[in-house]
Amino acid sequence: MGTYGAMYYGAGFRPRAIILAKPLSNLGTIAKRGRLRLPKVFPTALDLLHLHTGGKDEQHMEELDQRFWRRFKRADFSRTTFGISYMKEEDYDPTAYEDIVAALHSTDAKVISRGTSGRHNDDSTMTVAWFMNYYKMILEREFGRKK
Repeated sequence: MGTYGAMYYGAGFRPRAIILAKPLSNLGTIAKRGRLRLPKVFPTALDLLHLHTGGKDEQHMEELDQRFWRRFKRADFSRTTFGISYMKEEDYDPTAYEDIVAALHSTDAKVISRGTSGRHNDDSTMTVAWFMNYYKMILEREFGRKK
């Protein structure tokens, strides 16, 4: 869930970088999939659906998704580099990576990404290693911090 917060709150200022491992952006979609296709996998999405929309219907799920996208698409990412490590067979939020890239396409944001075969909870070791390497690279390149 840290990726959602990084993007949602990062959209509120002009960050230099947003680094994401296994991004999730459509909480309404995750709630829908959790209820129908992946029960007991991510029940937090249902709690967030109720908290932010007061409901549990299909329209509330779409409303929750749009809550994120309205903010994200209005953001100034002109000086932001997105480092994204995603799962090619993502099962929580199957279109998250493509949706993020599509939303950033018409901005000046830079996107550097790496896809790994598997579902959301697969191969965390590889994803975390990529995340940490990219994080260190950003600190060195953008902020002059040495290894």
